Amino acid sequence: MTGRSAIDSAIDEATGFKPEEWVRLLCPGCGRRQLAKRDETDPPGTHTVRVHCPKCNGGDFDEVFYLDAAGNELQFQEDAPS
Repeated sequence: MTGRSAIDSAIDEATGFKPEEWVRLLCPGCGRRQLAKRDETDPPGTHTVRVHCPKCNGGDFDEVFYLDAAGNELQFQEDAPS
């Protein structure tokens, strides 16, 4: 992953942390942020997943937005039927 400082890269190497295996979760309601393991259903290039946290979700089905590292929304494409 580009943009990591030398100290962050050294810590990543020492601990075995691989930033490319993680995405950032961002709640648009309260701004809470958290790291989560990348899911196989995340579109390629996903950097941030914008979804309401449990405290901000009113119990409805929430719309999920996938963003690249520049903050541009990625389009979720399901596999074409065989």
